[in-house]
Amino acid sequence: MAVAHLSSFKITLYKSLHTNNEFSSMSRSHVIKKEDLLRNLGTFSGTLSFNDGHFQFIPSPPTTNEVHLCADGHFGEHDYSHVPQYYEEAYCHLPLIPRQPTGILDNHPYLDYTYMWESVSNKDIKWAAGSVQGICLLRRPWCECLSQALNHIDSQCGDMLADKNKSSEYHDLLHILHSHLQAVLDRLAHVAVDTFTVQVLVATAQRFWLEIIAALDYMDWVKPVMDGIKPPDPACKAEHCIGMFTWDVGAAQLYFKA
Repeated sequence: MAVAHLSSFKITLYKSLHTNNEFSSMSRSHVIKKEDLLRNLGTFSGTLSFNDGHFQFIPSPPTTNEVHLCADGHFGEHDYSHVPQYYEEAYCHLPLIPRQPTGILDNHPYLDYTYMWESVSNKDIKWAAGSVQGICLLRRPWCECLSQALNHIDSQCGDMLADKNKSSEYHDLLHILHSHLQAVLDRLAHVAVDTFTVQVLVATAQRFWLEIIAALDYMDWVKPVMDGIKPPDPACKAEHCIGMFTWDVGAAQLYFKA
C-alpha cells in the first residue's frame, strides 16, 4: 500500500468532477441518488492511504461491513465520519470530513467545536421529573453547544442551496443532511428519552454535522481548484481531513492538485 502525506494532500476527490461543475456528472456509473444520500458506503476500490504526518501508525483500510453501535451510543469503528473510507465517486465529499483535533495542530479550523467528536456522559443528562422513570433530557450546555455548531453552518448552507449553479443532487444532499440535523437537535432539546437514545442522537447529530462540513468545504475550496477556477488556497489545509483509501492513482492526483 502506498501512503501519501495529507499535509501536502491537495487530494482532489474525483477525476470526473475535474471537468464538470455538477455532482450529477461525477461518473458514468456512480451518481448521488436520493435513496442513497444517507446510506453508508457500499462497494469500493482502494489503495492509497492518506495519512497525516503526526500519525504514529498507518490504519488498515476499513471493511465495508455495516456500521454498528457501541455501548456509549457512538457508531462503530467503521463510521465514515471518523475512519477513512474507500474511494467512491458518488461520495466525493467524505474525504473532506475533518478529523478530530488533537491539540498538536492548534490551527485546526474546527478547534472551537471539539465537542462534535466527544461522547455524552451521565453528567450531561438531566433526569425528567414525573411518574415515568428512566427518561432524561440532554442538559442545556450540551444543547447550546450543538446549536452553536448548527449556527456555524447555517449561513453557508443557505448560500449553497440558493446557488443555482449547483446540481440538484448536491442540493438534495445538503438539504437532507441539514434538515435531519435540525430534527435531531429539536428532539434532543424537547423530548425525554432513555440515556442510550440520548447518546445515539448526539452521535447522529455529530455525524450529520461533520458530513455537512465536508460537503461545504468540498464545494467551497476543493472543487473550484479541481475545475481550474481558482488556485489552491494556502489557508485551506487538507492535513485536517480524514482522507481516503483508493487504488485510483488518477483520483489521488486530483486530490493532490487541490
